[in-house]
Amino acid sequence: MSPIQRLDEVALFGSPRMWIALVGIIALIGGFLTWGVLARPPVMTSAFGVISTEGGPLEIGASLDGTVTSLFVTVGTAVEPSNTLAIIVNDEGRSVRIRTPIAGQVVEIATQEGDFVRTGESLGTIQRLDQQLAAIALVPASAAGGVTPGQAVLISPDSVPSGEYGFITGTVSSVAISPMSVSLIEQLLGGVAGYEQFTVPKEPIIQVLIDLDTDPANPSGFAWTIGSGPPFTIPMGSPWEGQIITGDRSPLSTLFGS
Repeated sequence: MSPIQRLDEVALFGSPRMWIALVGIIALIGGFLTWGVLARPPVMTSAFGVISTEGGPLEIGASLDGTVTSLFVTVGTAVEPSNTLAIIVNDEGRSVRIRTPIAGQVVEIATQEGDFVRTGESLGTIQRLDQQLAAIALVPASAAGGVTPGQAVLISPDSVPSGEYGFITGTVSSVAISPMSVSLIEQLLGGVAGYEQFTVPKEPIIQVLIDLDTDPANPSGFAWTIGSGPPFTIPMGSPWEGQIITGDRSPLSTLFGS
């Protein structure tokens, strides 16, 4: 066989099927690399919290050491500014009326008649009614570093099946610069959200305030990712879980950590 005939055999090496498969594999790898570099799936931080007013609930404290002799409200009572919440009498017989500073609804009573209280000790919690509803998020400090105002949020109230109605959309409006106190966490989870049992996180918690997107045409008054949302209102104090969209990242950078 001549050298020219051998060269033809080398040039014709491999069947057409093999070359088609090879081209397909190369195209598949190229497509994966392109997707891995150009695709930008969102990076999300899990959060949970309570739907409340922008200022959050207001805790009313005792103004002196003494015994609670009278209590004029119960959970659910609507109050106006200067309504009497309780009367405290100290050891010297001095009587002080503890008044409500704002209009709202009593969501927690932390004492009862006959209790001895110290100055500053909580007597109850009032949920404001003069502010627009917002979402208060409790985010672990280790995850709060990437949360900044302006980021989009997806919120799923516990009373609404997200698979059917989707999420309320919102935007981060502010991020606290210091951790929440244990008493405030207990107040939000126990007094406002109504959890009878909950575990206070061991890690410091940062409060994040979220503006909720509104849509007056929907029964709930909020904007939803699926249709018009549920056919009912979302009550103040509703607990929720959701995701804060903190950015995006290509799959390859996620895979290789760069």
